[in-house]
Amino acid sequence: MHPVNRIFIVAAFVVAGAVYYSGVALAQETEASSSLEKCQKTAQKELAGYTADLRKQIANCLLKIAGEVIKDNPVAIDVSGATKQCISKFYKIGRSDGKSFAAKMEGKIAEDCNPADPGFDGVHSSDDFLGTGAPTVNQPLDVAVVLDGYCRDFATGAASFDEWLACARAGAECDARQQIALEFPRVLEWLNLMDTEFTASTSNKVADAQAALQAVEAAIDGGSDDDIPDIKCGPGLIPGIDPIVAATGLSTCWDASGAVVPCAGTGQDGEIQAGRAMAFLDNGDGTVTDLNTGLMWEKKSDDGSIHDKDTTYTFSEAASVHAAALNAEPFAGYNDWRVPNPKELSTICNYSRPNGRALPPELYQNCTPGCTVTTCSCAFSGFRWSSTLNQSLPTLGWTVSASNCDHSLATQTVSRGVRAVRGGL
Repeated sequence: MHPVNRIFIVAAFVVAGAVYYSGVALAQETEASSSLEKCQKTAQKELAGYTADLRKQIANCLLKIAGEVIKDNPVAIDVSGATKQCISKFYKIGRSDGKSFAAKMEGKIAEDCNPADPGFDGVHSSDDFLGTGAPTVNQPLDVAVVLDGYCRDFATGAASFDEWLACARAGAECDARQQIALEFPRVLEWLNLMDTEFTASTSNKVADAQAALQAVEAAIDGGSDDDIPDIKCGPGLIPGIDPIVAATGLSTCWDASGAVVPCAGTGQDGEIQAGRAMAFLDNGDGTVTDLNTGLMWEKKSDDGSIHDKDTTYTFSEAASVHAAALNAEPFAGYNDWRVPNPKELSTICNYSRPNGRALPPELYQNCTPGCTVTTCSCAFSGFRWSSTLNQSLPTLGWTVSASNCDHSLATQTVSRGVRAVRGGL
């Protein structure tokens, strides 16, 4: 899936739907929701157009070069005949007078999306857009949460409008580069040749054009500088290159006495912070998705329902009673819920314990008596069952603590908590 489509498919999870209030509250929410919907439609249209414009300009240059290559075959390649057209095309991409494709795209999106933009004519707030603070609509775009993990792959976050737009632009540009690299296998060779022609040109547009060409060439080549097109975009993982294991969440270091010390030079996890940053999405239906692993987790409640945090089961009941009940419902529309294995339970461990539990906030926050899985996220205070038995002594099963991520063995007949999962198969 192309990165821009992925960005807005994910964002669509949190933009639809309204809560029916009365009087002024309903009117305000309706207006803000309509404003956000207009923002999203504008962003989709402009980013798709930006991708198409980039691809078209680069492709037109490369097609002209291809004609020169065919004409010269099999003698030494001379692409000078394509220089004028390529300067024209790359100038449209890189012009520095505020009229580039990127500047026009960003301006139009800002007018409909960014409350801080002078031309903004919507009524939603920054909180509605980012999903921070106290939003005035029930389901904001929540881009700060939804896209943060994704945008880290483009060396940015999504904690502000500008950071989100930088991520969205990077996704669109990567989309265009993917298409070009697939259509023109010799793209890097040809852009190298054209870069030499640009250097010799005296055109008043060549400076902007060459900067754009070199940026495209470097991006297609990727970080390895091996003259092989890199068509990876966004959070897709490449084994051996991308970190697949999630980070622990720790950013603090201590000495042997337990005193906090500067992390530099300690070699502790708080200094290195290896792995992919944890990233979770509350789907609004009682489930949370891990954006790194793709696993979907059951949220827990404090309402006496099947999801209640304090309801415990024996090892066999975790699957035959709890998971079976979720599948019979079917919970959140899915009937493939199961008991996770201990490694899967470890992927949701946050060792910084930001909330008194070794869990991310999406899986433990606002837990109050009577709350449901759509209004809070609770956690059993002790150990939770996994689906894994001990090979050496199969009367014992592995459990994982929600408080500190400890792993422990327990007799199959004792009662423990359980948090169901789906996906990953």
